[in-house]
Amino acid sequence: MDAARSEHDGHEFDQTYWRLRSGPRWLPSERSEASLQGFAGQRWVARDRHSVDTGAQLTARHRFTGRFSVNGQASRGKTRRRRTRGLDDIETEYGIGGAYLFSPLIQGRIGVDFARTRRDDRLRIVERRTHIDLEVILRKGWSVGGRLEVARIRHNRNAPLSTQRRIDRRRITRLSLLNRRLTLFAFSPQPIVSRERQKSSFTLDNYRRTRTDLRFVRQF
Repeated sequence: MDAARSEHDGHEFDQTYWRLRSGPRWLPSERSEASLQGFAGQRWVARDRHSVDTGAQLTARHRFTGRFSVNGQASRGKTRRRRTRGLDDIETEYGIGGAYLFSPLIQGRIGVDFARTRRDDRLRIVERRTHIDLEVILRKGWSVGGRLEVARIRHNRNAPLSTQRRIDRRRITRLSLLNRRLTLFAFSPQPIVSRERQKSSFTLDNYRRTRTDLRFVRQF
């Protein structure tokens, strides 16, 4: 189960979202695993039901050596909006990535994702993302992680009041901190700070954003 809550000044654009997912998991060998899950989610804006999404996701992972592994995923879903009938989204996403263990305390990951959104009014959005992650385990239960993500989002329509095709370029840097010795009911708090910047051919979508999240990680 996934759940998220976003709050804004005035509470007019507050959002609540939850998603349930479940499905079988296979272990073809000691080094390989795969999973096929169906999911269903609900989003509220303020106190109104905004949309419902359903779909399926396939993931797979194979470990070639003790240090190097490759993973992939594919998903397809549909989002139905309650107030704007006839503007449903069909979302398809593919991704492939790899992880390398530089040492028992340092792990790096890299991945490339391709996403396509198709709406009933013939709007098409294609997004390509590349991300690099690094996680380091320190002394006394501490670990720190960093992430750099770059995305290019292309629309099949021109930007409003412009003759140029709308293209968004986004960059996200993220830093996380965790101490496995600090627990609350077996969960450890993990603060995450993200810095996001977007440049767009649509002037109103140029922005810079700083975001702080607090996650709770289950310790096993």
